[in-house]
Amino acid sequence: MDKPKKPEEEQPRDIAGEKSAESTTSGTKKSSSLSARLREMLKPDMELSNLDRVWDSIQIVFPEEFTTGFEDVGRLKAEIQQKNAELKKKNIESGEREKIIAEKGRLVEELNAKIEDLKSSERWQGLSLKINEEAWRFLLSSKDFQEEFVDGKQHDAFVFSIDIRRSTELMLKSRTPQDFAKFIQILCQGLQEILRQHLAVVGKFTGNGVLAFFPGFLSGADAGILALRAAQKCHALFEEVYYRFRVAFTSVPKEVGLGIGIDWGKICLFQFGGSLDIVGDAVVYACRLSGAPGRKTYLNQRAHEKIQKQFGTYCSCQETEIEIKHEGKMLAYDVTLNNLSQEFTPRKPGWMTATPVTAPEPTKETPKK
Repeated sequence: MDKPKKPEEEQPRDIAGEKSAESTTSGTKKSSSLSARLREMLKPDMELSNLDRVWDSIQIVFPEEFTTGFEDVGRLKAEIQQKNAELKKKNIESGEREKIIAEKGRLVEELNAKIEDLKSSERWQGLSLKINEEAWRFLLSSKDFQEEFVDGKQHDAFVFSIDIRRSTELMLKSRTPQDFAKFIQILCQGLQEILRQHLAVVGKFTGNGVLAFFPGFLSGADAGILALRAAQKCHALFEEVYYRFRVAFTSVPKEVGLGIGIDWGKICLFQFGGSLDIVGDAVVYACRLSGAPGRKTYLNQRAHEKIQKQFGTYCSCQETEIEIKHEGKMLAYDVTLNNLSQEFTPRKPGWMTATPVTAPEPTKETPKK
């Protein structure tokens, strides 16, 4: 006779694990909706306890490096607390109470504006090392300038691609991996600084080179000659750094250097992984042309037409060809600046002379007598 089956025992619930998961999910939701919560809670009639929670949230979202320049936030918090304390006095007159509520509302508006400044600084922090410092400071204060960097924005630009020719061979000839890493680090830092000084947007490190672009809104009407000057200085920098690091290699190849490719065309901006990137056929051909021999700068047809038309007096272009994988041989222009180029002064781009459009300061209401 079959024995009756025992009812299956209910598995014990991992309450601690569930709470932990709930806590993690809650924390994620809380972080993602902090901006909405801050705005909702910033009301003139909020309680002191709510104000403290707002302040704690601000400190979570904006770490110390973002709050350093905004000491007024702490002052505003203290003043709002003082107004809350005054409102709690029972013997306060009704007219005085209205004045305190109005002043408290003004302080909350000012605090809200400071938070918006912090959010803006955080959003654009990634560009601080990608563009000229003066341009970045203007970016923080100009809504119109910020619009030029948003996802999907299209621009006409000179695209500038650097390739360290025979970099794999150099790595194999380095005495230690650390020596080669130091060589690449110092070289790329110098290249980045040159590009920023010439009003380019520095894109990404490609593994054996750098990608940048010179959009008209940032580099101005003379972006083409700025790109050529940057190329000239990048070649000189490589020679200087390579000479200093001779002792880092077991043997020193002479036929190494930078290959630089430049094209002109329409590009599209997008954010990926917290950094600014670009796409477009000009990007493709600039990168292909950076396969030029070391110490050479090659222009594609479109870039050659633009530069020859504007700056033909200041440079020399020689027709050459380059072998492109899957495409065969392609026409390119070997470009160099002449002595006359030193006398040319590029025009300042519009943002250098513009007054940034910022949000108006909150107006103080005249208290009724």
